[in-house]
Amino acid sequence: MPLKAIAITAYNRPQYFEKLLQSLVRNDLTGWSIHIQLEPSSKIPLFFEIAERLLKPHDYFVGVNPRQLGVALNPYSMLEKVFASGTDCCIYLEEDLLVSPDITRLANWYLQQDHENILALNLIAGGCGSTGFVSNAGEPGLLVKTKMINSLGLVLVRVQWENFFRPNWLRPPEFLIAPQGHHVAGWDWAIYDYLLHEPSLYALQPIFSRANHIGGEEATNVDPHFQRKAFEGLPIFGGSEEEIHYSVCRDPFDLPYPIRSHLNLWEEHNDAMVNLKKTNRKLRSGRLIQWDRVLEHLIKRVFRRQ
Repeated sequence: MPLKAIAITAYNRPQYFEKLLQSLVRNDLTGWSIHIQLEPSSKIPLFFEIAERLLKPHDYFVGVNPRQLGVALNPYSMLEKVFASGTDCCIYLEEDLLVSPDITRLANWYLQQDHENILALNLIAGGCGSTGFVSNAGEPGLLVKTKMINSLGLVLVRVQWENFFRPNWLRPPEFLIAPQGHHVAGWDWAIYDYLLHEPSLYALQPIFSRANHIGGEEATNVDPHFQRKAFEGLPIFGGSEEEIHYSVCRDPFDLPYPIRSHLNLWEEHNDAMVNLKKTNRKLRSGRLIQWDRVLEHLIKRVFRRQ
């Protein structure tokens, strides 16, 4: 029987952590172990109290880092430990998310699928740095292959961690630049960058969202303005009396126009970021050539004087 884990990282915001766990325990957690890794702070006792109160009937463990690792190293070290312990499938969550009551069932389905050319399963459809997330209640069981990825809930199997995430998590993005023209940093951007760099690789994302972000305050990379634009009012799947059957959309043209149009816009968004990077490289290369000429001229003048 496969080993399955839910990995949660958290720091200094127990109010969000409690809401996450309240949404998580609506899931069928049979066969799932819950691993929580906390960054050190004065609020550690609150985290332990919340976990004990909400997770007591379940298989869970709470650990505290001996020192603060940060938003990249904390989840990296967490996932390293989880997969090193023999886990076959892991749902990774940050503490400032709300999740749907079927994410473990969705992950169980995903575990049984063919993972060739699939980077991961996201719980929300859209990419880093964009407010253009899709969530359409008309397609509760349908997922699409996209060239987008974000940190807002991930389901990984072991081979995906070992082949895609671990080697690229800590490297700086090389292939893309933010639409605003500035360089990007962070493990999620690094993975997004890798996804765009591999033509045959895709992420799976649900058309009806299975997560929403609630932590616009005290966040590292999300300010309240972005939070409101991207996530306020975003619907997420809340359960159904009928059994949901999951499937992957084979042809995006079979989707209703608003969804299909949004998928096309994502492709344009990706192309814009990659082209900005190429333009930036050309400009930087041109500046280097100019500086080389200046240096060459100065060296010649020095040698003439000698």
